[in-house]
Amino acid sequence: MINLLWIIILFIGLANAQPITYTYKYALETPVNIRSGQSSKHDIVGQLKMDERFEMDAACKSGWCRARAGNIEGWVHISQAKQAPTQAKTAEPAKAATNTEEDLEWWAIPLTILVLIIGLFVIWKLKWIIIKIIGGVFKIILYLMLGLFRDRPLPIISYASQEGANVVVYGEQNRYLFSKKGQLYSYTDTTVSIILKDNISTFDSNEVLLEQRRI
Repeated sequence: MINLLWIIILFIGLANAQPITYTYKYALETPVNIRSGQSSKHDIVGQLKMDERFEMDAACKSGWCRARAGNIEGWVHISQAKQAPTQAKTAEPAKAATNTEEDLEWWAIPLTILVLIIGLFVIWKLKWIIIKIIGGVFKIILYLMLGLFRDRPLPIISYASQEGANVVVYGEQNRYLFSKKGQLYSYTDTTVSIILKDNISTFDSNEVLLEQRRI
């Protein structure tokens, strides 16, 4: 009867017992002691080096957790464990990132040169387009001005005189109109003819060349 009672108690204990669930942790930056019990007074059964990986039970009692490292099993305080190693363990990934940045900087130089060349080519092309546009606008304005001049009544030529090597043309009230290099040939109220070398050039009173003929 007593043996049967102990068997029942054993089965109840096994039924209520929770399985140990181990998770990976890392030791802190100081050596971590693995003890035989759940206090700092228990004997040290092993020691973990800085950032050494070990297994620890997720269920802890009073801050002490069951742990194992290789063949050593015992108890480690939760404050002596952490999830990830220090920067010393992750130095190489950081170095790889630095190399990637250096590669990007190396590629940035030819890319910048290419962009500058394309930009200069576009500016050069646009320069000629702008010059053509400005030239076209200037021609339109010039044609309009010439049209206005043609529509305006010509000033009256009062007289023209030979003054040195130039022919000087005067309008009404002795107002100066223009002068041309050459020899005076003839003039009317609205035109003046001047000999220059082997040509006779006829200008109106607005200084517009109307005719040129050889002598």
